[in-house]
Amino acid sequence: MELRQTADDKGMTARTSPTAADLGFEGELPPSLRRVEYGALRVGKTRVSLDSVIYAANEGASPDEIVDRFPTLDVQLVGDVITFYRSQRREVDEYLIRREQEAAELKAEIQKRFPPDGIRERLLARQAAKSKS
Repeated sequence: MELRQTADDKGMTARTSPTAADLGFEGELPPSLRRVEYGALRVGKTRVSLDSVIYAANEGASPDEIVDRFPTLDVQLVGDVITFYRSQRREVDEYLIRREQEAAELKAEIQKRFPPDGIRERLLARQAAKSKS
């Protein structure tokens, strides 16, 4: 999934969030979910992702247990998200797979730009140099 780019009157481009259809969902998203930058879905007005709630539910956590894990949520929100998931399971599963793929691609890009090889040694050397100063 790619984000659309728009140009303003100064030629600057900005990314815009995808619509529900762009995310693969039929109709509008329920009020319990909101899109944030780069297409991620968050629960209510919190920073808790749809991904986190669904993974917890799929691990067998009850709505109350999910609220225990994420205290900014309430049982009603969690119930709404689970209901949405059950009504559009295929689409949500596809969304979760895309998010996992995007995360793997981002991790690979970061590791390419900033190789983790020898990072511990570099950090210890930097710390030793600072303590000698």
